[in-house]
Amino acid sequence: MKQYKIGYTTGVYDMFHGDEWKGTELYNNYEKEFALYGAKIEYLSHTDGISSSLLREKLTEK
Repeated sequence: MKQYKIGYTTGVYDMFHGDEWKGTELYNNYEKEFALYGAKIEYLSHTDGISSSLLREKLTEK
């Protein structure tokens, strides 16, 4: 994982991600690396009826 100055300019020390990744080897490693910087990953539950693809499509319509 690339090193970033987490929170240095934004003041944000957490990352938000879908909970389908929680407990995977990849995200367990990310959690350990984030912890080195005092940051953590907050996992959000899936919301039925919400499509991130549809949201992106609507936001990019001209």
